[in-house]
Amino acid sequence: MWEKDFQSITSFFKYPFELRRLITTTNVIESVNSKLRKVLYAKRSMPSERALLKVCYGVYLDLYKRWSRQSIANWYIINKQLEILFDKHE
Repeated sequence: MWEKDFQSITSFFKYPFELRRLITTTNVIESVNSKLRKVLYAKRSMPSERALLKVCYGVYLDLYKRWSRQSIANWYIINKQLEILFDKHE
């Protein structure tokens, strides 16, 4: 199967090492899911879909405040690489 999708699989390697490492790290995703599960389990039920969305948004805001770019190793290098690869002026 990897031979069939070789082009898609190898496109990942066009990015610099630091960026590839950030892309493949699942710790952030696992952390978000864990926090959502914890909060939603405590609530047990929601009166509406809108209420659920508000709770999820609140979780994301809380996580955003806690996390800082400095907590990502080599953020300065990664940020510069992202600016070069995805220049907004193109």
